[in-house]
Amino acid sequence: MSLQTSDFTDPMFDLICRYRATSAAYEAASEAAPGRGLSDDECAALRARTFGPLYDELRDSPPPIRSNHGAVEAIRTVLDESGIDDLFDLALIEEVIDYLQAATARYDGPGLYEFTGGRFIYLDPVPEPYVRVWDDFLVLSYTDEQRARPKRRGVFWGACDTLERSIVRKIEASQPPT
Repeated sequence: MSLQTSDFTDPMFDLICRYRATSAAYEAASEAAPGRGLSDDECAALRARTFGPLYDELRDSPPPIRSNHGAVEAIRTVLDESGIDDLFDLALIEEVIDYLQAATARYDGPGLYEFTGGRFIYLDPVPEPYVRVWDDFLVLSYTDEQRARPKRRGVFWGACDTLERSIVRKIEASQPPT
């Protein structure tokens, strides 16, 4: 899964996305000068133009984590940057990542969810009286207006287990309009 920033992600997740993109730019620029090493001054200037300020922010004043997805990426960044060699620690951290990812990619009550492909969709339970027959279905809405429709609400209904296969994470909890 590739990282994408959005208006709905948490501050840590957004910062890590930008940090990784600028780190890649630094690597590409430093490799673009084959046969000639960069001087210390050139390296410092390149760092300041690319990942340096974001690295400093992550190190000195990291933003709050607002989701399991942000927590997963923070742990991954620690692993990537620290070079942990102890296989015991590495195995435990990878288990934590797996657990958090699994907890993030499921329906967890009404609210806005990110789906694979970068799409954002509101998911709500099926309203009464339909819930008696369609209790394993959810209502999908792409906009606030669609979500506010009376009675049957939303645009589509979908089976919860089918939808969960495409959920990346829950963005925000919110009750559907009444």
